[in-house]
Amino acid sequence: MKKILFLFLMTISISAMAQKNSVKLGATIGNLGLQYERAISDHFSIVGQVGFSKIEIEEIDFVGNSYTKDSKGLAIYVSPRYYFSEALKGWHIGPFLNSINTKYEDEKTNLLMYGAEAGYQWVSNSGFTLGGSLGLAGFNVESDIDGVEVLNGVNLLPQIQVGIGYSF
Repeated sequence: MKKILFLFLMTISISAMAQKNSVKLGATIGNLGLQYERAISDHFSIVGQVGFSKIEIEEIDFVGNSYTKDSKGLAIYVSPRYYFSEALKGWHIGPFLNSINTKYEDEKTNLLMYGAEAGYQWVSNSGFTLGGSLGLAGFNVESDIDGVEVLNGVNLLPQIQVGIGYSF
């Protein structure tokens, strides 16, 4: 019985050491928050980020006066990644989805960004982690605010994402 318990504990310990996780402060367009990345195989990981979002919406009233509304809310970013060397380290590529849901008084604005990105993540021997990526994003906007238009009808945006934290 002691041998079985010993083998069980060793198996759990080895599998726990094989797990790779990273917790970071992350920033992407419209999303500043806490990011968690988990290696799911030797070359693949999944990233999730929940954060705060603030979108400035310029509105023009019926007499032509312009004013800015600060629409604030929740943002969620998800990205499966393929690492060329080892999960959580080095060059990576993958698709992403960034959902930004904000509210100004009773007016809601939802921005859904989707696309592909490529980047690099560096992890020191002590676990300090620094990463970033660049990509292209298409997007959809839904808003209760009349006439909301992003970048005068441009349907493609650059995607910039950075993170700093600790991997274990």
